[in-house]
Amino acid sequence: MMRGAILVTLLLGASGAVWWGVRSAEDADPLGSTSLLHEVGRADLEITLTESGTLLARESRTVVFEAGGEATITWLIPEGDEIYEGQVICRLDTTALTTRIRDVGLEITGTVAELDNARTEMAIQESQNLTDVERSQITLDKARKELERYREGDGPQERRRLTVLIKDAETTFNKAKKRYEDSKALLDQDYIRESELLDDQIAYEKALVEKEGAELALQLFETYNWPMAIADREAAVTEGVRGLDNTRLRAASTLQQRQVAVSRYETELTHQQTRLEESLSDLSKLTLLAPCPGIVIYGDPGVWWQQGEINVGASVYSGQTVMTVPDLRVMQVQLQIHEADIEMLRKGQTAMVTFDSYPGLVLDGHVTRIAAIASSGEGRRRRREGPKTFQVEVTLASDLADRQLKPGISARVVVAIDRLPDVLQIPTQCVFSDAGSNFCYVAGPEGPETRTIEIGPSNDSFVQVRAGLVEGDKVLLENPHLVQPSEEEGDDGAGNEGEGVVVQP
Repeated sequence: MMRGAILVTLLLGASGAVWWGVRSAEDADPLGSTSLLHEVGRADLEITLTESGTLLARESRTVVFEAGGEATITWLIPEGDEIYEGQVICRLDTTALTTRIRDVGLEITGTVAELDNARTEMAIQESQNLTDVERSQITLDKARKELERYREGDGPQERRRLTVLIKDAETTFNKAKKRYEDSKALLDQDYIRESELLDDQIAYEKALVEKEGAELALQLFETYNWPMAIADREAAVTEGVRGLDNTRLRAASTLQQRQVAVSRYETELTHQQTRLEESLSDLSKLTLLAPCPGIVIYGDPGVWWQQGEINVGASVYSGQTVMTVPDLRVMQVQLQIHEADIEMLRKGQTAMVTFDSYPGLVLDGHVTRIAAIASSGEGRRRRREGPKTFQVEVTLASDLADRQLKPGISARVVVAIDRLPDVLQIPTQCVFSDAGSNFCYVAGPEGPETRTIEIGPSNDSFVQVRAGLVEGDKVLLENPHLVQPSEEEGDDGAGNEGEGVVVQP
């Protein structure tokens, strides 16, 4: 007992008061105050992992200017305001679009009139084409009938008439010839006068002429009249066929021109109606509504250089993100977990989340994402060496639509890892590390004793002891060899042992 007191006196004189040696004059216990000791015992141990992170919305909805072209912002809801789903958050100038809708409406009116006229002209042309084709068909049929009638009727009939004329002329000629010959014989016998012979001679010569004329007429008919008449009528048929074909072609061409005109006006009208529908749709898109409840962020946070372009009077273009709305109904805490702890985490593990900004608020959550690849450092230039961390997301289980949580605030997350029933445990502050070995200080009869221990899982307060201690041992809560710096010596307060770093297997 005296030896312990002497030791305390020497330490106080050389290096300042050691915490385990601070005691009252009445207490000569070499271990100091019993409040600095912890008795080793058994109890259930909740294994947890505590980490600080940032509260973020799990999903963010972008508000994109979907109308064509560009428009000028005339009104904006202030950035950072809380909004509800369907709330008007931005208005754009409608002047140019309203003018466009009016002009397209006038164009549609004119095109409809032109289309009606073109359809009427096409209907008239269709009727005219039928008439022209029918007339040409009649002309062709008439020419064919004329050819057939001459070939089968008029021509043969003319040939028979000429043949009959020849026969009549021959009969008359034969009679006139016989009478003339008879008259010459009778004149020689003085039965008739010479004048009577002259009359018979004239009759004979006349009959000869008529006979030769009839024969010549048939010859001319066979040689010239018949072929020429047939040729004329065949030519009329050919002309009728060509006329019918030309009429049909002309009718089809003219009708096609009318149809093209109708089709052109129909296409133009469809295009104009599409433009009108698009303009009316764009007009409705000039009033931007909140896609979900949340807060307003101008532009796209991922495109920070464009955020200053969103203001009243500025122009926005088709496809440009005007605002981003974090959906505050589902929030998550983003954590960076050290590589030594990442194996402890699994998807679905429950967590308890607290906030410095909202004292007393405790929310439940669960692990929803664990990054597969570690990262080191931040930004585009990362350290090649140093501790690696994994990004982990803990989604809050509560619907936060009615709460006032702000994205970006700090959060503290306690993830429930495991529960060890009835295990030996000591406070984490009792465990120290040196050269890869864990140890603690145990109260002995003559002062603190260093005891090497094997530890297991831990939480923020306690760690499991697997070997090295037994129930009932008393361990020191701090390193007894750390001394207070002396003002006279200007000691830097460095100890001789490890500084109580707990190793979590």
